[in-house]
Amino acid sequence: MIDPDEDTPPRLEPPADEIPGPPPDDAVAPPGEGLQRRVAVLIMAVTLVGAVFAFLQTTASNRTAAATRRADNAAVEAMARVATAASRISSEDRLWALAYENSIIGFSLAAAGDEVAAAAHFASRDALLGYSDLVAYQVGGVVDRARFVEETLAPSYRAAEYQKAYAAERDGWGSKGGAFVALVTVLAVALFLLGLSRTSVAAASGTLLAGAGAALAAVALLWGLVVVARPVSDTSHVAIADFGGGRVAIKSKA
Repeated sequence: MIDPDEDTPPRLEPPADEIPGPPPDDAVAPPGEGLQRRVAVLIMAVTLVGAVFAFLQTTASNRTAAATRRADNAAVEAMARVATAASRISSEDRLWALAYENSIIGFSLAAAGDEVAAAAHFASRDALLGYSDLVAYQVGGVVDRARFVEETLAPSYRAAEYQKAYAAERDGWGSKGGAFVALVTVLAVALFLLGLSRTSVAAASGTLLAGAGAALAAVALLWGLVVVARPVSDTSHVAIADFGGGRVAIKSKA
């Protein structure tokens, strides 16, 4: 009973043995929460790695498309240059055939004593040869036709080599792009396992699922580093030019 005449008011605090102390450690961090935090960090890391590989896959796809366009253009150019070279060679052969025919007729007429007609045929021969590029390939009065043909075809050789080089570059970037697609798929599976480990349905197997997801992500990361480090052959303009010049030299002497 409280006495209103007392000088000291009664204490309203509960006894010391009834004052609640600090919560136990397991109340601050219940069992399994540390694992859940690590899984959350792993999910974030795997998501970032997947985003990087997705960006690299897009870059590889763009380079594959660019190399494909260059390879197609080089193939068309090679065909066009072959047609142009064939037309030029055919025209030169026709000019020289006509010039030779006029020369033979001229010599025949000269032998027959018709100098005027012979001179006309010789003049026609010289006029035809004035339009011929084969004149520049004469060595000791003999036309080096093989060198003329190879030098005329040299641009088509270079275009064909460019087509091969760009095709190899296309295949290299296409292989990288396909590998990155597979990597993103593997990382998606790893994310699924990590996310599944946090659900209440799979609580009993959470550690196993988290470990499997982490292992799968680690394998994908190592694989991705290998794919990134694998070089793709670039087109060497110097090598193609040297190849064309060497082929012309060899074919001309054959």
